[in-house]
Amino acid sequence: MKKTILAIGSTGLGKTTMARLLCEVDVEDSSGTKSATKEAIIYETNEFLFIDTCGFDDSSDTTDEEVFHDIMRLFQRYGKNNIFNIDVILWFCCESVREMAHLRREARFIQRLIEYTDECRPIDLWKNVLIITKGTFPSHELIDGPTSAAKNACQAFSSMQINEESFIVKHFPCWICDIKRPSKDGPLPDNYYRQDEIKSKIQHLISNFSPILVHFRNSECQKCNATGDPRLFITKCHTTLIFNHSIEIEYFHPEQIVHFHSGSKFLDHEPDENSIKKFFEEILGSNPTKLPASQVSSETAKEIIESYEFSNQIEATSESQLSRVSLLSLKVATVAYKAIRLVVPMVPLALSRAAAGTITSAAILSAASTSVIAICVGGVVFYYETKNIPCKLCKKLIGVEKECIKKCDNCKKKWEEPGCETQYDCCKQKEEAPGCQAREKCIMCSEAAIKLNSQGCTPFCAKCKEKWKKTPGCDPSFNHYVVIIN
Repeated sequence: MKKTILAIGSTGLGKTTMARLLCEVDVEDSSGTKSATKEAIIYETNEFLFIDTCGFDDSSDTTDEEVFHDIMRLFQRYGKNNIFNIDVILWFCCESVREMAHLRREARFIQRLIEYTDECRPIDLWKNVLIITKGTFPSHELIDGPTSAAKNACQAFSSMQINEESFIVKHFPCWICDIKRPSKDGPLPDNYYRQDEIKSKIQHLISNFSPILVHFRNSECQKCNATGDPRLFITKCHTTLIFNHSIEIEYFHPEQIVHFHSGSKFLDHEPDENSIKKFFEEILGSNPTKLPASQVSSETAKEIIESYEFSNQIEATSESQLSRVSLLSLKVATVAYKAIRLVVPMVPLALSRAAAGTITSAAILSAASTSVIAICVGGVVFYYETKNIPCKLCKKLIGVEKECIKKCDNCKKKWEEPGCETQYDCCKQKEEAPGCQAREKCIMCSEAAIKLNSQGCTPFCAKCKEKWKKTPGCDPSFNHYVVIIN
């Protein structure tokens, strides 16, 4: 059965050379600290599926974490149902009696391959690892460094104490010669191997290795926006959780809209309806269905009428008539010696219902101790001079005695009634005017204040001030908080 082999380790220790020997491919070897392999690549024969990888501690800008990510992405791309099978891990190490920092990093990367695989115990992973060192000395102490790094990585991963004597990783020290020259006859020193001998030796050493299942999990970080398999998360995460508001500056009116009278205050009377009714009963006599001709005698009344003269062509709608009455009030205000105080639309109660229905407008016009009642019927205006209409409130005669009601000369409403215009009480600007004062407002919770000092509603990272769980992490020294989704 075809064996899947993962070659992993530092640059220049023979990974690509082993690919050439096992798979009989023509590939370029690395030189010095510069890796010949720039990304994980697969070489396949009838016997092997060999995965060559970029070396750790490479002199290029590629970090060890990026090398590991490159390997995991290849597994994910060629796996089935989010599982990739590995039969053998060839760990290419330099001889070392001490556990060096780079050996610890490489051992942790190997251990992380089964981080989310329940079917494989951490210690069983290392039964499928073959440590290959470039050397001829068989001394076991020379691989104490890699073995110790492997044991400690396994122990940290499993959170349990591991007996050093029971933890065994196979070791293959070798020095490969005659790669480019024909094989020579005769025995070679210990651990020297010719090209044609390497394949059979490796096949013998890995014959009892069992497949390792590399599982890929769908997950997310609860601190930053990383999603997918946790081993492919970027190394940076957010630091400490704080809550702040997402603030924007808005302008507002601190005071409410108020109604006010835009005109000047003046005094006026309110006509007594009963007195008006009695006045019309007197001038109508026995015929309440038809108004008599205008009755004006004094020069003052004539001047009032002249100031308020309606056009001979008055439109028939009541709306037009009322607007005409308002126009007349403005005309009277321009008469210097007159003190016009009131234009009052009204229906004389003395008329019969049929006759009253033909009236389109009515008004009392007063000035200089004289009052004139003007009534428009079908476009014809009738005027009636009177000095006997009292005020309903103070009982004084309209146009003769001093008025008692305060009114606005713009809307003609009583001064204590709601005003005819609106404005903000703070800046005295109209309703559509922009705000006059600035404040901070949270666009998330809508809380607003001149200075928002309350506990925020949105989680942020204390270091980078970016949104918690919504943005990439900022600090490589902080771990992800991983939650598996499936």
